[in-house]
Amino acid sequence: MVAALALPAAQPVMAMTMTLGAKQDATMFQNNPDNGSGGGNGLFAGTNGAQTSPRRALIAFDVAAGLPSGVVIHDVDLTLFLGQFPNVGAVASSTIGLHPVTSSWGEGLTQQQTPPNDTFGGLGQGAPALDGDVTWNNRFHSAATPTAWTNAGGDFEPTSSASTVVTRNLNTGYVWNSTDALIDDVQGWLDNPQANFGWMLKNADEVTPATFRGFYSRQTATADLRPHLTVSFSLPGDFDHNDVVDAADLTVWQSNAGLGSGALHTQGDADLDGDVDGGDFLVWQRQVGQTPNPPAISAIPEPTTAGLLAVALAAGAWRRRAAQRAAN
Repeated sequence: MVAALALPAAQPVMAMTMTLGAKQDATMFQNNPDNGSGGGNGLFAGTNGAQTSPRRALIAFDVAAGLPSGVVIHDVDLTLFLGQFPNVGAVASSTIGLHPVTSSWGEGLTQQQTPPNDTFGGLGQGAPALDGDVTWNNRFHSAATPTAWTNAGGDFEPTSSASTVVTRNLNTGYVWNSTDALIDDVQGWLDNPQANFGWMLKNADEVTPATFRGFYSRQTATADLRPHLTVSFSLPGDFDHNDVVDAADLTVWQSNAGLGSGALHTQGDADLDGDVDGGDFLVWQRQVGQTPNPPAISAIPEPTTAGLLAVALAAGAWRRRAAQRAAN
């Protein structure tokens, strides 16, 4: 027999899903490369009907301010509400991708109307940029010393992290559903806020006339129409993602202890370094019975760590041997 670990009673944690509003958003216009729209009500991606030149939108969320530090993200959904499509010749649907932006940019204050309102009239061309606006040419416009993009039209990853098909249903929420790449984006922004430059909304068809879709921005008057990011997460020690850090999570870790490269969080990789080892056990130890906010504290006195780790490893080995005997 293997000695049992003495654990505090498991406590259910808070519902670990949070919804974040955008921190900044804006549109860039190829045919008006020095125009901005950071204070406008709309975000545009695709071509208009007159110039057939593309628009690209930028959006960013302050993940580090909105989520508890140190958590593991396992689901990310972006929702935008459609406010406009071309009046003439609009394609039936447009595929719009989310591309991580690789340089900082400014939202600015340029607007064609006086927000807050919910209208889109006259938004599709932008207006002469003010200092601090993002434009097609510059990530920070300035009459004296502009800061240019490395490439006009924005610096971004060529591969989208997610995409969705947008039809022509006005005031409908369109969702970019969670992908591994979206999760990696948001996890990276949480762990390294200095690298959070948000996403570019880029239409897959920037050649055909009238492909654009216009979404309500964070400046629109009706709060329910503003962009939002829904993030589900867990404590690093909650391997089964059931909102409780408890003995069941220890069993997950024991079953996979020693797993090498490619290990998943759901297999006991608490520190996301690709393997399941003693470091992951220590994370579980500190968080058992704790909630994600405020930060977890040690639930078991540190001097017992080495002994507990030895017992946990032995218990895991005993279970694996028992399973092997049963299979033979």
